[in-house]
Amino acid sequence: MTPELSFGWLFLKTMLAMVFVIALAFVSIRYLVPRMHASRVKSVGNIEILDRIALEPRKNLFVIRVGNKHALISVTEQGITKLMDLTAEDIEDSGGKSS
Repeated sequence: MTPELSFGWLFLKTMLAMVFVIALAFVSIRYLVPRMHASRVKSVGNIEILDRIALEPRKNLFVIRVGNKHALISVTEQGITKLMDLTAEDIEDSGGKSS
């Protein structure tokens, strides 16, 4: 093989490999990551996370159900704090899930 043909063939193989890697990354991000995120356990026995909102990178608010009671809690690096009890009507009025 001549050096030009050899270089062209190597370049073509490199480009095809890059396209394959980019396509694989796209499929992984588009389809696999959301499924892994959705498969996280949101309910364990009588405890269920009804809603979550991120305030900052490591500061979140959660609406949880424990048995037949609902509460709003905050979760930070420093700990977990119960902010208030909620009624089923509060949950339904806000458009969230209710049991």
